[in-house]
Amino acid sequence: MASLGLSSGTTARVVTIRPEPGSEHDVHVTENAGLSQSEFDSDLTHPSARTSRSVWPSHADRPFAGFNRTSEALELWEAVPETEELPTQSVKYELGKRVFDVLLAIVIFPIVGLLIVVISALIGLTSPGPIFFRQRRIGQYGREFFIWKFRTMHPNGERLLVELLKHDADARDEWHRSHKLREDPRITGMGEFLRKTSLDELPQILNVLSGDMSFVGPRPIVRGETIRYAERFHYYLSAVPGITGLWQVSGRSNVSYDTRVILDETYVCKWSLSRDIWILLKTPWAVWHREGAF
Repeated sequence: MASLGLSSGTTARVVTIRPEPGSEHDVHVTENAGLSQSEFDSDLTHPSARTSRSVWPSHADRPFAGFNRTSEALELWEAVPETEELPTQSVKYELGKRVFDVLLAIVIFPIVGLLIVVISALIGLTSPGPIFFRQRRIGQYGREFFIWKFRTMHPNGERLLVELLKHDADARDEWHRSHKLREDPRITGMGEFLRKTSLDELPQILNVLSGDMSFVGPRPIVRGETIRYAERFHYYLSAVPGITGLWQVSGRSNVSYDTRVILDETYVCKWSLSRDIWILLKTPWAVWHREGAF
């Protein structure tokens, strides 16, 4: 169990996270790999897995403060005010963010559209199967929608993953921690390039235009991941999911899922349009350096 104390004047609140398996699919995979659910959960229930994090206001010169990736202790830009309404529940968020998203999508669509055509042709020439991949995700207020990506996996990827998890204990541990693998047998050669450069996300401009996603926000999750958010899930539900966000510019897969959850809460509690622009400006650097991308 991980706990986070947020200082606000003379008051403080403590929120706890109870890490659990990340998705229904993960349970299915581990069962196929010959693992019991109790074995899959053991690391999370062991007392040594419980850590404590304290958060103190600092770094007033930055929209969001960084965090120490060794201790995973986050530092908020300033104390989160104890208010009933979150910034993402305001008219400014609902209207101003939507107008910004639509205008930006219109401006960049000619370039993005051309890239989508070129990448679609390359995928079709290098790997059999569909060009695009869609998956049901949870959006603002719990509305479900289909997220669009370029397909980056082999058509028989599920079988390849199950076989790997059956025979490779290190891979099982890595999958358990982050639900990603640095050496993923499911990924095609073209798919590996698309993932490391984040170009597989380009089709999500259609999700932005439809209003299901924003350019900036929490990364959209599948239903099975909701348990990982525990008491913080209402923060996730209060915002529109984004193509990029505070997690993406803070190390992505190099940080734990617990830290990702806290980053989503930080984003929601400290949202402003200027901070969205700050994240957008940080995104090309993160993509170029491929930090945490695999």
